[in-house]
Amino acid sequence: MQALNVHAGPRALAALRAGGLRPEQVRMIPAAAGGPKGLVLNALDQYLFGDWLNRGSTAAPLLLLGASIGAWRMAAAALADPAKALAQMAHDYLHQQYEHAPGKPPTPKHVSDVFGANLVARFGDRTDELLANPRYRLHVFTSRGRHLLRRHGRAFSSVSTPLGYAGAFAANALSRRAMSGWWERVIFSDPR
Repeated sequence: MQALNVHAGPRALAALRAGGLRPEQVRMIPAAAGGPKGLVLNALDQYLFGDWLNRGSTAAPLLLLGASIGAWRMAAAALADPAKALAQMAHDYLHQQYEHAPGKPPTPKHVSDVFGANLVARFGDRTDELLANPRYRLHVFTSRGRHLLRRHGRAFSSVSTPLGYAGAFAANALSRRAMSGWWERVIFSDPR
């Protein structure tokens, strides 16, 4: 059984076969959304950012691309001690708690408030450090709902959100391009 599948174009595959992968060859690291699935990669992230990537030349910038927990992972990786920051991120994620009535989920506002406060606690006074990293350039991917997926208050959202998702699902089934009618991609990028 093979534990790893490598997908590479002909030139990249030839380079890998000739000399393996070296840190200076890595120019971009995408980190997708996925909630707890991002935690599975935590030990690998700690090794890559805390050790392996530091072995190569640091001349070329390394683009860190992330959405949702992927953005949180890449922001932690861009701090001065990435292994420690990534371990703290995993701890924070596993121990997050949201108050709620028995048998009821927490309100979306409460989740946003608590999660936002946790992000401020970890990154609020370290924004300059994160954005001034000499090698890493953080790019955070988000989406903003359009039309029925825009927030218009609680009563409207309880009807519009399911209809909006149904519309987005149908649009995606017809054409990936049609999704732009339902979602607008917004990217916050390192200005360098």
